[in-house]
Parts: sequence; structure tokens; C-alpha cells
Amino acid sequence: MTLKDIPSGKIGLFEVLYHWTSIDDALSILKNKEIYGEDHGKHANFSINRRADIAKSKEVCLKFKFNGQHKMMFGDTFDTKDAPLNSHNTIFHLFSSGDPESIYTDEGFSKLGYWQSNVYPGTSGLEFDGIECWDEEYWKGLLSQTLPSKPSRLAFWSYKENIRSYDRVTDNKARQNKLIQQSKDNVGQTIKT
Repeated sequence: MTLKDIPSGKIGLFEVLYHWTSIDDALSILKNKEIYGEDHGKHANFSINRRADIAKSKEVCLKFKFNGQHKMMFGDTFDTKDAPLNSHNTIFHLFSSGDPESIYTDEGFSKLGYWQSNVYPGTSGLEFDGIECWDEEYWKGLLSQTLPSKPSRLAFWSYKENIRSYDRVTDNKARQNKLIQQSKDNVGQTIKT
């Protein structure tokens, strides 16, 4: 494993971090002001490019900043249980391919295979910066739906089906509104890892 400082002209590429997750997990992150991953090292996983294909769940994309050291990490870091030494104030941007010695030229930098960014447990410097976006497939139609009126028992043959639909829409709308409010309340807050 090779660690490198990010070249001075490239640091801007790593300033915004994205984390796709479920609505419930996003609510938990903001309520507890804590985030962790399920990988061996329990590190929280982020992306610098809203990459959703490696996310466990992708209902909402949260946005973060990291106020600390940014390091580029090359080599196989999978199944790594421990954080690199002196990582208490460092985020690691993992690259699965590319020559670590070529990062100082635009051409060499463009050939790097970025994978993800990791913040290990106990690291300080992670700051919540809001909701970036909602997954279009998951929320298709839900965000634009108007709240249905609660069904009456008069149409008893369809009441059960209608009440389930009503409850699903109202529950999802309530969770969405709660997350939006918690997001507004927590922008700029430090998130523990």
C-alpha cells in the first residue's frame, strides 16, 4: 500500500464527499451525528463523484466535507481491518489502478482508477453539508404525489388495499420531510466516525 499527498492543483476534486444510503440510515446518521461502515475496518465509505453502484442502499445521497488531511492510497486495501497509522485526522482516497508516481501530471492523474474514499473510526474532521439528491427510481412518482385522502370504510371491499396505499405514501412523505428538516438543522455539524 502506497500513500501520497494530493497534488496542490487537484485538492479541489476531493473537497465534496457523497454518501448514498437509505432514508432510515440517513435519519440515524443525523440523529446520532455518527457514521460508520460495515466493512472489516468499520470505515465510512464516500465517493467524490456521487457513485451509487457500490452503495448498500441508494434512496438519498448525503453530502459531506472533510476538514483535515487528504491522502491518496494505492494498492489493495480490501479486507484491511485497521486504519493506516496516524489517521485520526485523515481521509483516504483509494485508487485501484494507476501509477502513484504519475499523479503530478494531468495525463498521469487522469489515468488513475479512483474507487472510493474512506474515513476510519475515531477520525475527526467530517462535516455534514446537506442532501445532494434523491434516487430517481426509488422516489419515482412519490415526490410529486399529492397526499391522498384517507379512505373511508364505505367501500369495504377495497378499504384494506386503499388504507395500505395511503399509509405507505403518508409514511414515506413523513420520513422524507423529517430527513429534509434534520438535514437543514444539521448542516455544518461534525459527524463522528
